Formats: sequence, structure tokens, C-alpha cells
Amino acid sequence: MDPVTVTAKNIVDATGHETEVLSMIARNADIMVYTDTGKILGERSMWTEKAERLTRKYTKNIRTGGNHMSPTEKEHPSAFDAMAEAFDTWFAKNPNVFESELLAEKHFLTDPENTVSIGCGTGLFEERHGIPHGVEPAEGMARLARRRGIDVKIGSAEDVPFGDEQFNGVLLGTILSYVKDRPKTVAEAYRILKHGGYVVVSFLPGEGSYTMLYDLAAVKGKYNPEISPEHPYPIEFIEEGTWCSTREVTELMKRAGFVDLEYVQTLTRHPKYSNDSVEEPIEGYDKGDYIVVRGRKP
Repeated sequence: MDPVTVTAKNIVDATGHETEVLSMIARNADIMVYTDTGKILGERSMWTEKAERLTRKYTKNIRTGGNHMSPTEKEHPSAFDAMAEAFDTWFAKNPNVFESELLAEKHFLTDPENTVSIGCGTGLFEERHGIPHGVEPAEGMARLARRRGIDVKIGSAEDVPFGDEQFNGVLLGTILSYVKDRPKTVAEAYRILKHGGYVVVSFLPGEGSYTMLYDLAAVKGKYNPEISPEHPYPIEFIEEGTWCSTREVTELMKRAGFVDLEYVQTLTRHPKYSNDSVEEPIEGYDKGDYIVVRGRKP
């Protein structure tokens, strides 16, 4: 076996078959393994597709070996690129959820004509808001947004392709759960805003019932129809996200320099009933599954 040096608090051995690395460490160092027996349990069945998705989601840095069985060496397109139409389809099947979320964002968008949407997706919200500019990393999404008349630049939220102080408003529409670097994303929004401009951040809070339902579905690989909406959000999109709490979003905005934070919330019913009717946004963040917060650049 080639020499292997690993420094980490927690290690997952995914070398397959007899877990050679872990077996050697357990044998030579006489350690207990985190299993029911404290020993290597031997080979068991593996759900390869799900294992690859979860490995990419929860591993910060991946170092692959040279053998033919390494799944992480392959390029996997984002679901937001490969399944762009499915995003619009979900909102078409949940029109009251869409209108409720739209109203909550609209509550704080005072100058949409001079606003840019970072992570604009298919432009579904931007078209209704009247936001003319967008930034989107997924080509599939950007293509649909352009069809809606949005001027979209391909780029990431962490490296926005605009100069300093160009806009009166910036919309970060539910993207903080999907970006790689949240502090950098909020800092970029601050950078491209003019002084006195506003950032509007919408998100599904990690403490909410929607995100708990989504996490349960992702773990099980399917929704329980008894407790889920009739048309649930595609699991492929869920598996690419990591939810942020209201406290985290608040701290991110304050550290970036935003002041005078204001909050509204919507989707206050259980997810199974959220699409029954449109909700008007209400102040606060203590009961809604969709939170919108606005901050000003001084």
C-alpha cells in the first residue's frame, strides 16, 4: 500500500470493499471503530448514486485516488443546469407559494429598475419584479432567464462581474443556501451597491418546517405523501443546498457592513397547506418558512 498521511478530526473511509485504510489503522493502533460492534463490519450493499451526491455535498475538500472506482473524479452537472425547466414547473404547480414569496420580496424592492439579481435562476421572479439585470452561474437557467428579457451575465455570487457601486439594489433570492462562500457573497453585494442602496435577501430558514421536511426527504430519498405537499420540491435541488438560519443571515449582513435590517415573513402554514392560498407578508421572522431581510449600505 502507498504511504498515506491524513490529518483530520473525522475521517470517512470510502475506499470500498474491505476498507483497507481503516482496517490497517484499527489493527495497528488498536482503536474502536464507530460501528455497533466497534469493529469493521465487512461488506454491505451500497447505493452508489446517492453516496456520490452526499459525498460531494458534505465533503469540503476531495482528494481522489488513481483507481478506476473513484466517483468524485467525474464531472457532475448541477441540477440547476441540467433540470432548469423543472424549477419553473414546480412553481407552476405551486402558484400560491410563488405569489406569496413574490409578495414578500416585493415588499422591500423599492427600485427594481436599478436592481441586479445575483443568482437569478430562470428569471421567473425577476420578470415579475421588473428587475432587468441578473448574474447566474448555470447556463441552463441563464438561457431561460434571457428568454424572459433579463440581461444575464454568467458568473458566481462570490465573484460578481460588475464594478463597485453600480446599483441601487441587489437581490439575493434564496441563493445563500447554495453558494460556496456566504460571507464573500454578501460582501460582493455590498461592493456593487451604491451608498444608500439596499440588499434584499430571501431564504428558507434552517429552523423552519420546510427545510426540515426537505432534509428528511433527502435522507430517505423520497417524500412521505402523508405529510408533504401535493407537488413537492425536486430532491435533486435540495441535495445541492445547505440551509442557513436567520441568525446566521443576520450576522453575515451585519459583518458585511449593512445597517437598519428589516424582516418580513410568509408561508406561515405547514408546507402541506402552503399552496392553499396566497399569503400577504407580515413583519418578523419567528413563524414563516420564507424570510426576507433588507439591509442598507450606509
